Amino acid sequence: MKTFFKALLGFLLSLVGLAVVIVIAINVFLDNSLSKRQVFRLVEKHSETILEDIKENNFEDTLAIDGVTGVDSDDLIDINCGGSGIGSQTSCSGFYYNEDDNPVVVYYGSIYHVDESELIAYDKGYSYTEMHSDGTVSDNKYYTERISDGFYYYEWHW
Repeated sequence: MKTFFKALLGFLLSLVGLAVVIVIAINVFLDNSLSKRQVFRLVEKHSETILEDIKENNFEDTLAIDGVTGVDSDDLIDINCGGSGIGSQTSCSGFYYNEDDNPVVVYYGSIYHVDESELIAYDKGYSYTEMHSDGTVSDNKYYTERISDGFYYYEWHW
């Protein structure tokens, strides 16, 4: 009987190890995000095309740019450049165009209205940490940085 439980324990530990390897592999293969540097280069190279698409409200040419994974528009134009992670370890990045040329917290094309004091100067841009409704700090973090006139890089970490 002791041998059976040892074998069962070994089998279960092997399954856990295999599950960890699978989750890591999935995370690596699903990471289609551009780095901050790549997003800056993309905007610098394609800003005229993107501005023309914004003017025409037709994002066919923008969506054809390598590295762009989607476009959301509501309050402003939010151009997604991929994401990675699973569950609470999810992150995404991209850039937005704000003709007011102000940094904002953007979420799928909508401005996520926050008090000005919550958008804190950090590095070369601004950071924001989301709060739960009960006032406790969330693990959701946001960063934005100006690229050029009207264009801002962003990244969300959930």
